[in-house]
Amino acid sequence: MKVLVTGASGFLGRHVLRLLQAKSVSVVTLGRSPVAGVPASSHCERDLLAGGDLASLFEEHAPTHLLHLAWVTDPAIYQQTPLNHRWVAATQQLVQAFCDHGGQRVVAAGSCAEYAWDQAWCDEEETPLAPATVYGAAKDAARRQLEMLCAARQVDCAWARIFFPYGAGQGHDSFRIADLPDEGFYPS
Repeated sequence: MKVLVTGASGFLGRHVLRLLQAKSVSVVTLGRSPVAGVPASSHCERDLLAGGDLASLFEEHAPTHLLHLAWVTDPAIYQQTPLNHRWVAATQQLVQAFCDHGGQRVVAAGSCAEYAWDQAWCDEEETPLAPATVYGAAKDAARRQLEMLCAARQVDCAWARIFFPYGAGQGHDSFRIADLPDEGFYPS
């Protein structure tokens, strides 16, 4: 197994990368800048939003698994920035190239922002998807495209909706109480 990780220098990615390395999983990272603890030979320096051909990356490294964590996450802008639309297109291009080059399994980070916020409980099977932000809508659109691409090529896929992560290495302004909905969504 060889895992291609996007967003490996991000808040979630750093922790996931460390776990993969601890289990001696072969890892290739993809991103705009080198990733601490990853040899240069195992990092592909590329801006996914810039587009371009990804075939050479997949031919050179031949990952069997894709863990796609990269997205715009700046707390000041991520909810409404038009960059979210570009990430939908970048995700589609990435997954398409991965599938076209023999990829076996895709796992991508979704968001709780995909759900309707006016529900008393959040249940993965029953809470409607009704994003209230550009970010939530873009994540939902990326999920739908990913699922269709993978199904058409018989590639396993999973969409992990992340809920308010926090912990070691978190930016001081990355989670704000003001980001939480006023009512509903949480059990009483």
